[in-house]
Amino acid sequence: MKKIISHILLVLCAGCFVSASKVPTCKCDGVDLHGKVKVVSYAADFKVKIVDYAADLKVKMVEYAPNDCGEWQFVQYAEDFTIQFVEYGEDFTIHFVEYAPGTR
Repeated sequence: MKKIISHILLVLCAGCFVSASKVPTCKCDGVDLHGKVKVVSYAADFKVKIVDYAADLKVKMVEYAPNDCGEWQFVQYAEDFTIQFVEYGEDFTIHFVEYAPGTR
């Protein structure tokens, strides 16, 4: 009986160790995470942290037509949303890529 209970607890707790993406649908707070992005120092729409692996969103920098999930065109004006780079307290994490942007 103890063995069955310990297996059940193990299965139930396994979810605690699996990191869920903060942006599974490529949206955050109802905003599509592609488009024209402006980097600001404060009062940003989103605080993002750059990581080397296990990012919530893989970002590809593009010069034109940022239409797919994770494609960002950095601009100075006429932005779709703003971001602030932070070390902690982020809304989601990003990793810059050359190919295959988007969520995991």
